[in-house]
Amino acid sequence: MKDLSDTFQEAVKATSFLKIISNPQRLLMICAVMKSPGLTNGEIASECDLSISATSQHLTKMCDEGILYKQKESQKSKYYVKEKTTEDIVCALKKAFSNE
Repeated sequence: MKDLSDTFQEAVKATSFLKIISNPQRLLMICAVMKSPGLTNGEIASECDLSISATSQHLTKMCDEGILYKQKESQKSKYYVKEKTTEDIVCALKKAFSNE
C-alpha cells in the first residue's frame, strides 16, 4: 500500500500540471505541438493566433513545468511535448469534450 505522503506528492504534481493546461491558449499550443512536433515560437503563435510575446511567455512556463521542451537548431528553438503522459491526457480531453 502506498504511503499517504507519496500520494500527496503525486496530487501536487497532478494539480500543477492541470493548472498549466487549464489555460485554453496553452492547451491549444500543446495541441499544435502534438500535431506538428518541432514548431518554432513564431509558427506556434501563427497556428494559435497569438502574439509572439504571449506565445513565448506560455512556452517558457510550459518548459519550466516539464510539459514541453525546446531544442535549439541553428538560430531557432523548436518545441516538443516532453512526456507521452501529456499527449495521453490531452487526447483524453479531446475525446471527452469533442462534438464529434
